[in-house]
Amino acid sequence: MQPSTSEWASPPVLVRKRDGSVRGCVDYRTLNNITRKDVFPLPRIEECVDALDGNLWCSKLNANSAYWQVRLDDASRPKTSFCTRRGLFEFVGMPFVQCTCDFF
Repeated sequence: MQPSTSEWASPPVLVRKRDGSVRGCVDYRTLNNITRKDVFPLPRIEECVDALDGNLWCSKLNANSAYWQVRLDDASRPKTSFCTRRGLFEFVGMPFVQCTCDFF
């Protein structure tokens, strides 16, 4: 995260987890309502497996908090801003709860 001067600002919310602890989140519902949705079907597993045919090596990646590891384009960061009592901040990495990533 970094300080922001964005005109966009979504409110923070606290969400209770199953174990009773609390997680801080950002309510992007207003932003999601005006975001163009990319809708396409996921490939069938058979197609994915067939695409590996003939390869000598295959690997997998299990990235912890993978969304946050995707850096946002500078022009997209202001859309992720949220307000707190300490000021306005925006994400540098992709936040998890946005409905699509096409504007990033």
